[in-house]
Amino acid sequence: MSAEVGSDAWLTEVFRAKLSDSIQGVALLEELAPTLRRAYASPSKVDEHTYSEMLEQFKTLGGAVAGSLQVLDDTLTQHEAGVVNLQLNPHTTRIEVENLADRFGSTFDDMNKFFDSMSSLNDRLVAEGAARPAKKNGCYVATAIYGSYDAPEVWVLRRFRDDVLNRTTLGQAFIRAYYAVSPTAVRHGGPMLRRVCARPITLLVETLRSRGISDAPYNDQH
Repeated sequence: MSAEVGSDAWLTEVFRAKLSDSIQGVALLEELAPTLRRAYASPSKVDEHTYSEMLEQFKTLGGAVAGSLQVLDDTLTQHEAGVVNLQLNPHTTRIEVENLADRFGSTFDDMNKFFDSMSSLNDRLVAEGAARPAKKNGCYVATAIYGSYDAPEVWVLRRFRDDVLNRTTLGQAFIRAYYAVSPTAVRHGGPMLRRVCARPITLLVETLRSRGISDAPYNDQH
């Protein structure tokens, strides 16, 4: 980038680059989703390792896109409040970002509905010894790590979900993305998933606690 770091022109270039990345990311998710659905519906045609790799790619990319869209939304909000000065048409860009968020949310909604519809396959997996999640919209990965849906750490994450994420459109999209992929990730990931995710989730819980999010039980929304 040629613009001076911190200048309006530099911030605009950064914004445009992140917007371009988000456009590409949403397009890739839209391409990957039907492939993942086909693989999930026909497990005999795709080996478990390949399926797990596709699922991990979908989950990782989804998280990255959700984060980028949140940054874009926050930056536009700052521009509208006069905190920063983006050198672009804010109205047109706002529409573009909101359309991307809608496409992103729709992709994960479709995936979530698909997984819900695969009850016969889920029954077969349970019969073969795979664990069925006890709660439809639970914190699957955190529960697998801490051993209980009612563990104090899981209550922190549930409050974060309901009190922070669920209050924004992009946060709601992230929740839908999580519920679309995490049950299958837990089922296929097993101990490896717990080892990989334990440290970052524990750090997140510690950060949320330091910001005042309680681990006390409550009547949650899910």
